[in-house]
Amino acid sequence: MKSQPQKSVLTGTVAPTQSSTSFSLPTSFSLAVSSTAASTIATTTTVSTTSAPQSILATSTVATTGSSASLNFVQLEENINKWAMELQEQEKVFQNQATQVNTWDRLLIANGDKIVSLNNAVERVKMEQQQLDQELDFILAQNIDTQMKQMSEDLKEIIEYLNESNRTQDANDPMGQICRILNAHMNSLQWVDQNIALTDTLVEHVSKLHDLHKRENEQSFHLSYE
Repeated sequence: MKSQPQKSVLTGTVAPTQSSTSFSLPTSFSLAVSSTAASTIATTTTVSTTSAPQSILATSTVATTGSSASLNFVQLEENINKWAMELQEQEKVFQNQATQVNTWDRLLIANGDKIVSLNNAVERVKMEQQQLDQELDFILAQNIDTQMKQMSEDLKEIIEYLNESNRTQDANDPMGQICRILNAHMNSLQWVDQNIALTDTLVEHVSKLHDLHKRENEQSFHLSYE
């Protein structure tokens, strides 16, 4: 009854068990240890047969995990390269825009300098125009004053001549009356001449004060503008 299970177990072990039973052992030895060997061989066979799928499964799991890890690494590398290319493109765009902004900035600064120079030139022209107007007014006033003095001298000579010629004439003489009228006119003209000279002096003084006040305002304006 016990010899039949031994044969079935020995035939079921195939190659792995033959390596351990290939030695020329006595038949009694093999029969004596048959029960223990059978259980050991059966356990070994069971473990080996059960462990083989587990090792294959573990190998397949490791291979799958390694392939997925390598796949994830490839995707990560592709994403990093893609991001690097996008960053380079954005950097180029930024550099182009920065260059354009710098060009505009230099253009604005140059135009600002030109505007300041033009403003200074306009202010100089205005000052020169005002000085020219003042000089023209002064020349005109001098010409008028010269003409008035000349007319006054002419009238004075005429009146003196008439007075000399009419000293011996009667007071009711029309020529005497004309001479008195001319003398009154002469006195009026002299008064007008004196007032004109005084007015010219006042106008000149006011012009100087106006120029001084204007220069102070222009200096304060330039200081505030700068």
